[in-house]
Amino acid sequence: MFRITSLQDVFNGVLPQHADDFRTRQRLQLLRDYRQRCPETIYGDRQLLWWCPSCASAWWQADGIVALHLSDERLVQIGHRLHAQVPRDGSIPAFPRRQCPECVGAIVSIKVYPGPLGCQIFWQSLPHASTPPEMGKESTLFALLEVSQETDQSLDAIGKHLLTCLTDEPCELDAMAIQLDWAHHMLPLPRQDECHPLTAEHLRCLAHFELPAPGGEWKGFLWQPPQRLRLSPFPLILLLAAIQPTQMPFSIFPLYTRWQDLLPRIIAMTGWTLE
Repeated sequence: MFRITSLQDVFNGVLPQHADDFRTRQRLQLLRDYRQRCPETIYGDRQLLWWCPSCASAWWQADGIVALHLSDERLVQIGHRLHAQVPRDGSIPAFPRRQCPECVGAIVSIKVYPGPLGCQIFWQSLPHASTPPEMGKESTLFALLEVSQETDQSLDAIGKHLLTCLTDEPCELDAMAIQLDWAHHMLPLPRQDECHPLTAEHLRCLAHFELPAPGGEWKGFLWQPPQRLRLSPFPLILLLAAIQPTQMPFSIFPLYTRWQDLLPRIIAMTGWTLE
């Protein structure tokens, strides 16, 4: 026979210390899934080492900052800082797989919103990369958010939330793949009466993602799809925006079509597998 002095002894024998803390659970899950520590930057983003299966090289990312074709010395240095195992025999490291920006033709920043449903993807085109012609050269942003029916926020406020209130949690990306696959296959062409123009405040937020070159500007819209198309019982709000020539008349349909073209490429780039 043995004696249990307290229930706390039982739980400590099964669960890691501080397992009831969200940040600790998240750090442990990232360490398990990505085989590295994934530390946060001062801006709240995460640092990750990836392996590009296309050019067979390691690369480092911290949101929109990347370092490509890392030398052996630099890879060992970053791997030590991230607690990632870097093989010394020239074999392929056990990093998560993702095509590098040079092979994709863009820096792709993928984030999620706190809560069960919501994501933001920023496709920042690289002008000197060998981007396929059908992908275009303009940088584009897509965001989707499930909102509570009880919310008293205006549509403009929700739009600003789509551009600012984020958390970078790679462990939730598999759930996002289902959202994006649904957006690609189920969403019809938006109707004019379902769409609303972006405000000056939204455009100022977009300029923090990328400042347009002279002759270009951010253009986009907020979209409330019909209730019959809901992915969940709660209403959905989508935001689509892109940098386009200032003199080009804006239309919601070319921007929507561009995202329908990009979504399968993003899903394939990230290695998501959907049944």
